[in-house]
Amino acid sequence: MKSRERIYEICSKWLERNLTLSESHNNRMSEEEIVEMITSIICTRDNISYPGGSFVQAICDNDLDGAVSRADSDNIRLLKLYVIAKNCISI
Repeated sequence: MKSRERIYEICSKWLERNLTLSESHNNRMSEEEIVEMITSIICTRDNISYPGGSFVQAICDNDLDGAVSRADSDNIRLLKLYVIAKNCISI
C-alpha cells in the first residue's frame, strides 16, 4: 500500500512535468499548496489515508456542479488541472 508521503512525491513530480497546465493561475497558491490538493484528490480517489473534503470529493465523483460550488477563488482557476491530475496520475 502506498503512503500519503509517497503519493505526495508522485504528485509533486507530476506537477513539475505539467506545470504549464496551471500557467493561467495567478499564483496566489504556492506550488506546495497545489501539490497538497492534488495529493488529497489522489488519496481520496484511491481510498488511501484520510479522505479529502467536500470539494475534493466532488472532483473524485465527477460532480462538476459540486466542485464549482465548493471551490474558492483560487481552486476554481485550478479545477482543470485537478481533473487532469485525477485522470492521469496512476498509483
